[in-house]
Amino acid sequence: MTVRPLFQAFVNDTGKQSFFLLTYAVPTRDEKYYCHACAPTIGVAVFTNDQAHWVLSASNRTVTDGGSFGKPPQSIKAS
Repeated sequence: MTVRPLFQAFVNDTGKQSFFLLTYAVPTRDEKYYCHACAPTIGVAVFTNDQAHWVLSASNRTVTDGGSFGKPPQSIKAS
């Protein structure tokens, strides 16, 4: 799999600074992955700054599949 960033943001909801990372993954470049139903796998990770060290707080490699033709959804943006 080839994993790339899709969306990232710093968040401060809990009083500690956190970094939210949304990723998408497709099969390696050697494979053809281009069809309407070919949706990348969407994953997520949250890192929290704990006394000057970033710690992985939560993660899920496979939240859902989204997009088409091997490309992630274009509608993801910061609000």
